[in-house]
Amino acid sequence: MIRKSAILGCILVFAVLPVVAQFSVEVKKMPLPEKEGRYYLDVRVTKNGKMLDSIYRQYYSYDEMYQQGDSLGLIIAGKLVKFLSDTSLCGKPVKAYGNDDYPGCYNVKPHSERFTIGMEAMFIINRVVYSPLTFRLGCYPVLFDEVTGKELNDNHRQIQSVAERYKQWYKEFKSRKKAPDYEMLKKGQIKWWGTGRIAPAPL
Repeated sequence: MIRKSAILGCILVFAVLPVVAQFSVEVKKMPLPEKEGRYYLDVRVTKNGKMLDSIYRQYYSYDEMYQQGDSLGLIIAGKLVKFLSDTSLCGKPVKAYGNDDYPGCYNVKPHSERFTIGMEAMFIINRVVYSPLTFRLGCYPVLFDEVTGKELNDNHRQIQSVAERYKQWYKEFKSRKKAPDYEMLKKGQIKWWGTGRIAPAPL
């Protein structure tokens, strides 16, 4: 009986290995040549020799990665959480990256003109793990206080408080091997721009 169990275990291991081995995942912080001192996070996933989202990932669109399921999402998130405390500036433009049919992304535009690499890491996590629901998490790489309406892209203390939320989210994801409900990333009054009602900032 023990021998049969051991053989079955070996079969299961060898059955899983090809699935894991078919992915190559890299997340690198790259300089943006046209903007000195600015960077971006390059997420490259290759499956069986083919790069996923080869064109659209530059627009924070990762549908092909999302379709591979939570096992790949967990690997990518694990590489991105290492950048959550990075305060260097991202060179990507502050604009709506979202569902054109969702009015929450476009009814009020933010004033922020820059965001950090740490924020970009969180923004990418939203889009890799919850691709069809990202418009509910927010369309702009802009954090704001839902109560005051104040934008927080230059407030490193507040950005870090959101990063701690993502670290807890990742800890649960890693433990369960299943992505937690996206609502976990919306807790508290600091949210991504476009996630819902936006109060006017005080004068």
